[in-house]
Amino acid sequence: MTATDKGTGKAQDIKITGASTLSSDDVDRMVKDAETFADEDKAKREAVDTRNAADSMVYQADKQLKEFGDKVPAELKTKVEAAQATLKEAVAKDDVAGMKAGMEALQAEVMAIGQAVYAAGGAAGGAPGADGAAPGGEGGAGAAGPGSAGPSDDTVIDADFTDTK
Repeated sequence: MTATDKGTGKAQDIKITGASTLSSDDVDRMVKDAETFADEDKAKREAVDTRNAADSMVYQADKQLKEFGDKVPAELKTKVEAAQATLKEAVAKDDVAGMKAGMEALQAEVMAIGQAVYAAGGAAGGAPGADGAAPGGEGGAGAAGPGSAGPSDDTVIDADFTDTK
């Protein structure tokens, strides 16, 4: 590569060469090894990713049980704990198929926790809007919105806007 300084007119050259200490035979052998073990590496990667997802799901389920402990029915809590135990056993055995099945079962039970919590909240009147007010509103006759003239101000005005400068 050549570069010329426009101010002085001097030119400088640089040559870039490969600095590999490996012979071409070594490189070819490494490429063949990589191709040979590609399927094995893919399987190991899947196992590690599945194990990480399973560990994360067990942690999230524990977190939800602690957070909503008194709101979750005992029967559902028992089901979640059983699904967690099954998943933990599959993780301990490095059983990828067992981990996937356990994750599906635990996911279904965790979703049931959410449904139970929101159902209990709605029955107790704690759901947003349960008192007739819009979410975030105060309720009552004067809560039609900021700057409104009253609760029945539904008049729409169609207008054209022109900006002149």
